[in-house]
Amino acid sequence: MRNHLKIFYDALWAEHIRLSTGKLVKPFKDRHEFGKMQLSDGFINEKPEWFHRVDDAFATENTANYIITLADQRMMMGDYRYGRITRQNLDNYDVISEFWRRRKIAVDTENLEYIVDMYNMVRIQSHKDKKIPKYFEMFKKDYRRAVRENWQLISIDDGIHAVEK
Repeated sequence: MRNHLKIFYDALWAEHIRLSTGKLVKPFKDRHEFGKMQLSDGFINEKPEWFHRVDDAFATENTANYIITLADQRMMMGDYRYGRITRQNLDNYDVISEFWRRRKIAVDTENLEYIVDMYNMVRIQSHKDKKIPKYFEMFKKDYRRAVRENWQLISIDDGIHAVEK
């Protein structure tokens, strides 16, 4: 168990460095491996059908695979923090409000990280409702703007999930 945690935290730190500096420290291997540990019972193997449907609908966009990969990585980290998305009770989670909150921050800061968050909100809402939400078109419009204006990806994770004691 200790070795698996070390591999996980090493990969998490490498991802933080990559997002903060743009430097690739230790790349994720194919199918989201952390070192030699395959996340076989995690997000990738249980990726909800509607996540795949949204990914397929989005895949025609320029550089969409980059956003899909980043979104998958964030969902995978969420599996460790909160449990698998397929096993969470999402009834009390206001995905639509979270989408619009993140959209406002994305537009205000021009940070691509929030575009990734918006994309995951679209996927989560699709999973809940078993249909692609209408605001997916707004997401694609904002995504195209971010690409056109070359928004930067600035890691925001530490500020949201870290609480001072």
